[in-house]
Order: sequence, then structure tokens, then C-alpha cells
Amino acid sequence: MKLVTSLQMKECDRRTIAGENLPAPTEGLILMERAGWGIFVALEQHFTHLAQRPILILCGRGNNGGDGLVLARLLHERGLQPRAWLLADPAALSSDAAVQADRCWALGCPVEVLADAEAVAERLASELRTATRYPPLVVDALLGTGSRGAPRGVIGAAVSMIEHLRAEHEAEILAVDLPTGVNADTGEVEGEAVRAEVTVTMAYMKVGFVLHPARSYLGRVRVVDIGIPPDVEEDVGLPISLLTAREASRLRPARAPQAHKGQVGRVLITGGSPGLSGAPALAAEAALRTGSGLVTVAVPEGLNVALEAKLTEAMTLPCPETPTGGLSMAAAETVLGRRSTTDVWVIGPGLGRQADSLALARHLVGKAHGPLVVDADGLTALAEGTSWWRHEEDPPPVLTPHPGEMARLLGCDRLSANDRPWEIALRYAAEKRCVLVLKGAPTFVASPDGEVTINPTGNAGMATGGSGDALTGVIASLLGQGLGPAEAARLGVYLHGHAGDRALARTGPAGLLPRDLIEALPDAWRDLDDPSRLRP
Repeated sequence: MKLVTSLQMKECDRRTIAGENLPAPTEGLILMERAGWGIFVALEQHFTHLAQRPILILCGRGNNGGDGLVLARLLHERGLQPRAWLLADPAALSSDAAVQADRCWALGCPVEVLADAEAVAERLASELRTATRYPPLVVDALLGTGSRGAPRGVIGAAVSMIEHLRAEHEAEILAVDLPTGVNADTGEVEGEAVRAEVTVTMAYMKVGFVLHPARSYLGRVRVVDIGIPPDVEEDVGLPISLLTAREASRLRPARAPQAHKGQVGRVLITGGSPGLSGAPALAAEAALRTGSGLVTVAVPEGLNVALEAKLTEAMTLPCPETPTGGLSMAAAETVLGRRSTTDVWVIGPGLGRQADSLALARHLVGKAHGPLVVDADGLTALAEGTSWWRHEEDPPPVLTPHPGEMARLLGCDRLSANDRPWEIALRYAAEKRCVLVLKGAPTFVASPDGEVTINPTGNAGMATGGSGDALTGVIASLLGQGLGPAEAARLGVYLHGHAGDRALARTGPAGLLPRDLIEALPDAWRDLDDPSRLRP
């Protein structure tokens, strides 16, 4: 499912209206009529007692307000009595919104102008005195996707009024395009904002809709097709998408009935250090639970006995260690000696930051040809190197940083609050020719071809040490089962998050451990057969 920024949406509208590279233009009024009709349909489908309850439609001066005016007219034409309030001077309306206001007045559909906060308050008090036994239904058509910052003036007063109606009169809210006060690009809420039961957005989901805190303000989201031609979408270029359940299901690799363990992925995980032996173990268990045929964990020889006790199904490979117990450069010969029996390389879980171990990680990245996942202090090793990328004939490596590790890769103390995570991921993936999994809520997967996918699954209970190691194992397993790096990363983060959601139902957010997530992987994997069981 494609997602757009506010600028991309504006450009799609502009090209459609101008008819740029199209057989013919489409009038903006036609797009507005389609939007209003879609809002009307959503209103009928999601709310009850429309004829018996007050319907308040609050309209701003832009095209968002014009959409609200179309809705008012459609409701009026069907015998209902909406109250449309125009919170702007009619002379300041956009050209299309002005036409819609005139159409309402010509049909006798009342549109009341309330151009200041005092008028809004007085009109609200009057409205509530005549309220019915059914709670008000409020349509927020105040500001569109291009708005920024906290609502001010009469718009700010209207937002406060809407929230008052919710708190004191159990009002239900439908937002047009997005709730007022929510940033369509970043998901930020800088001041008071509308909380909607339903958000009806035009043409595409907006990027900010999948980010926090916006997700808690949207309610259920409906996307209305207003007729943006496919050629416009292609010309504008929409690189951001949300992975849907159906798309995730289609990515699932098939397993032949006659398959044996050597044909479904041989994974070699290199990592571990004193105090961090759990990380490679979790990655190994997650890889096995996702379907790998053979998993080996290469660890410092001093940890081998502990790992053999910890792991039953996975094998271990004891390697030369430093005097302080980390992997030494001498381990390279042992690890690379497994080239002929390794399909997928994993470098980093529990590696630690000893100089020898980091040097080993950089060396292995350049020498371990084939599919590769780098995580944890494997990423620290890459951040300290000046030239680590692989040969052109090798598949792009999958890098899985959390924001702190991403900052190290970029050579900064922390990611800027003004940076958009999808843009960071896209730039880095293109520059380093890698698949970048920028972990977080949500997680972004960027590929070197300029596409970025946002993952919808997962929950706050997964915010615990070891969840990322499990993700590494899941992605490595999918690589071993034949998926390409970008596909393995996309499906991996979806499957990992869905397993976490399954585990959450049993443990609650405070008690969810990575092992709970790993134990839920087989059921999450099986859910891919029936997309109706997955998050849409």
C-alpha cells in the first residue's frame, strides 16, 4: 500500500488537475466531489442515527473545508439537517471551496460563518441547548495535510470545542483527510489535536499515519479513491509503502515436500562475548523457529560449553579468543573455513567492542560471500571502518540498526529530531548498497533501489533486550530459504512483529520476553497462510 508525504500528495493533485502527461485534465471540483461522496459513504457506514443526532461540520478555508461543504450538501439533499460552520471569511476561501459554499447556499443548505473564537463558543452553547438524546457527530474539515504546528486562533478554538464535545457530550468525530493538529508527514502533535473515531483520507494513506503519536489520533482509517491516475503516481514517484497482510503472505517462501535440512538454509552466526552469550543464542533459536535447516553459532571457545548447554537444536563452533574472552582475528580462519557449508552469514549478535572482535567483523563482511546480516556490534565495527562494503557480485547485506546504532553509522551523536527516518534509511541504503532495517516503532526497511517499506506489526512489549537478536535470526532464516535481501527483510520484520503481537496477547506488555516472541514464531508463520488472521 503506497504512502505519501504532503508534498507528494499536492503534486499528485496538481498533475491530475493540470492533465500533465495525461489524455485530459480533471477539474479540482471533480476531485472534491469524489472526496465528499467518499466521506458521505464512510459516514453512513460507520455511524448510526444520522437523522436523530446533531451533525456538525466544521470547515476551514482550504480544500479540506471544501470537502466538508460537499458532505453538508449531500446530507442536506437526503433530507438530513447538518450544521455546517465555516470558520473563515468567505472571501478567503480557496476557489473550489468557494464554489462549494455557493452551491450549498443556492440549495438552501445552511452554512454559517463563524470567523472568531467567541462566535464559535456562542454557537456551540446554542447548539447544545437543542441537543437530542443522541450524541453529536462532528466532522473535522478544518485543516488539510499541508498544515504545520499547533492550531491557532479560531481553528484552535474549534479543536478545543471538539474535544469538549467528546469529553462532556460523548461526541463522535470523523476527520477529513487527517485530524486537525496532526502532522501528515512526521506524525507529530505539537499542541491540542482532534482525536477521531474515523479518518477519511484522500487517494493515499499519509506517512505520518503510521508514526507515533499520530496513530492514536486517527481511529479507523478509510482511503477514498478520488481518481489519481496511475500514470501520475508513476511520474511523481512514490517510494514509501506500508506492508499489508496480503503482501506479507505473498512473500512467504515455499518449501518443497521433498526438502531436506541442507536445502532450507544453513545459517552461521558469529558473535558472543563474556556477558553477551544470550544474543547469538536468541538469533539461532529464532532462525530455527522460522524454518532454517541447520544453524551454527561461532563463539569464543571459552563460551562454547555454555552455548552447548543453552542450545539443543543449533550447533556450536568454538573459535580462538582474545585474553579477555572475545573473538580474536585468529577466528577468521575457523569461521571462513565453513564457506562450503554456509548459505547465510550473520555477524554481530553479542560480539562486544574489543578491538580484535571489531576487526574480525569487518574482515568477515568483506570475505564471507553470499547473503549476510549484520547486527549489534557488527554495526559498530562497520561504523569504525572507512571502507567495508562488499563486492558488486555479492548480494546487498542486510543491516539492522536501532536509532543509536544508526547514529554511529552516520557518525553523529544522535539522529536529529528533524530527520525523517524513511529519508535516513533511503539515503544510507542507496549510498552503501545495502538493505537497511531501521528498527523502531515502526520499523523502516529501505533497499538500494530507492524503495522503503514501513512495517505495521509489533508492540511496545518488544522493547526489551534480545528482541533485535531474534529479528536477525528471522531475517537470516528467510534469506536461507531463498528470499532476496529486501524481501527477507520486509517479511522478517512483519513476521517478527506479528509473533510479538501474538505473544503480547498471552503475556501483556510488561512481561513479554524475546523467548516468548520466538516461541510464537511457528504460529505467526502459519498465519501467513490466512491473511485474515494478520494485521491489515
